[in-house]
Amino acid sequence: MQSQVVSAVSCGSAHALLLTSTGRLFSMGVGTHGRLGHGNTTGCNEPRLVLGFFKYKVAKIACGSAHSAALASLSAEEAKKGSSHDLFTWGSGADNRLGHGNNKNVLVPTKVEFFKESGADAIACGFMHTVVLSNRKLYTFGYNDFGELGTGDKRARDTIYCVSDKGLGEVRQAHCGGDHTVCVSADGGIYSWGDNGSGQLGQGLEAPLVDSPTLMKLGYMGARVVEAEFFCEDQCTYMSLEIGKEQMLNSERDINEVGSNTERKSMNYVEPVNDKAISYATPRGTIDAGKGSTPLNLSMVSKGKEGTQEKAANASFSQSSQEEMENLMKLLALSGAAPAPSTMAAELSRMSFRPKNLPKKTAEEEKRHRELVEENRREYLRKQRQKEQELRRKKQKEEERERRLSVLKHIWERDILPQWNEVHHESRVVTLWREGIPPAIRGKVWMLAIGNKSSITPELFKICTQKARSIRNILGRISALNAKVNTPNAEPAKEDIEELSKVKAELEKYEQPESKERSISGIQYDLPRTFPELGFFKRGGGFYEDLEQVLEAFVVNRPDIGYVSSLLT
Repeated sequence: MQSQVVSAVSCGSAHALLLTSTGRLFSMGVGTHGRLGHGNTTGCNEPRLVLGFFKYKVAKIACGSAHSAALASLSAEEAKKGSSHDLFTWGSGADNRLGHGNNKNVLVPTKVEFFKESGADAIACGFMHTVVLSNRKLYTFGYNDFGELGTGDKRARDTIYCVSDKGLGEVRQAHCGGDHTVCVSADGGIYSWGDNGSGQLGQGLEAPLVDSPTLMKLGYMGARVVEAEFFCEDQCTYMSLEIGKEQMLNSERDINEVGSNTERKSMNYVEPVNDKAISYATPRGTIDAGKGSTPLNLSMVSKGKEGTQEKAANASFSQSSQEEMENLMKLLALSGAAPAPSTMAAELSRMSFRPKNLPKKTAEEEKRHRELVEENRREYLRKQRQKEQELRRKKQKEEERERRLSVLKHIWERDILPQWNEVHHESRVVTLWREGIPPAIRGKVWMLAIGNKSSITPELFKICTQKARSIRNILGRISALNAKVNTPNAEPAKEDIEELSKVKAELEKYEQPESKERSISGIQYDLPRTFPELGFFKRGGGFYEDLEQVLEAFVVNRPDIGYVSSLLT
């Protein structure tokens, strides 16, 4: 991997894809559900080549929470062009997020037959849904409980849905947040839909979700976007927009954010970015901002009447001057001492930003300049020494931790695990547990501690999860149909009433008298509130789906108990 040049990176909740300049794809991280594409569910802690693309050149990549997608062509020339490519998906197949028409996990990159003829031009993945752009038409598939597919309801589907054919029309760009979708239409309108719990759709906070494409109000009367660049997070949307000149008087380009920022302040309409914790490179410049009070370094290039002009906002240095200064500091520091005056003068002259219309520096100015350079050189070396010391401290701490884990592993394997039933209640075992179980034996310890009193087998668990998913989908359809039938001041359509009766009858096939299986619907809303501090249990986290499946399987296995909300316990 060291000899490869990485051209693109995409990250899921616990895995990542690396695309090289030669069209090769590497993956790393957690391997559950087959999201790495290596033909198994084993994880790897370093980049590993995805062999499924041996005959292909990959052009674009995207990661969901537990699934992956890529556009690829048989030749390097086709991969570099902007033409359509074959779409491949793999990983978790729940809710048909892979587009193969089923809920099965896929362990290797597999071509989506739906796009075999038309091809695909762009892809984006949310936590559990996928968006594809093909011939300027927008297609969605996957999880839909927040309306992120733009279907006008929250009903799950086992087919690929064309949003463009339902009134959206042609689309130029599409992007995904965690549970929301944003796109730019052919006429320059920005549409958003899906989860709106933090105002990330820019549609206000009147509705917690929007299930169909809705035009975003930009704050400029009748504004239409000429060019746009997006960066979507879980509950936030960043946009870099170029608005038509007839619609903006002062600037052609604006940076906006909707959703939650680093201070978790909710913004329900489009708001210009001032101080956000985000670093995002764009073809027109670099947005590089730190957290807290660090000023935003924003370098943009926009075309004016007199040609191309570089504009810097809230920055002490532009990106280019920062890089030049860093290079100069390295040059002077590596010399071991200040360079000879002639060498220094040459380097300073080469890296100077002094306008040509200004007179040359005087001898006094040159002397002062050299003194400042020497001060900067010493400061740079001081910081480098601090970094080296900090790295040594971290390395020593990590080595001590590894040694301690090795000792603990030996103690667990020799003294505790062989006689677990006799010693697991002893205080020394509790103390060792609180100190932390070594990862190598963590699974063994938890299996012994939790046990399996209910005699749950892998086969029974699979049956329960499949039944739970069916019940969840049916409940979603009932909820959507109830909303249509019970619309105030409107006569319900006859076909909706008939469909509702059929779906309810379908639910009765699963439910028994006194059954509490309907409580499954509360799990997806309760999980984020039950574990707000544990990031890996939130929607899109590495263990969200696993925990959801365990709870749903329990409800099916014990319908007499059902799911009891944590807010009631």
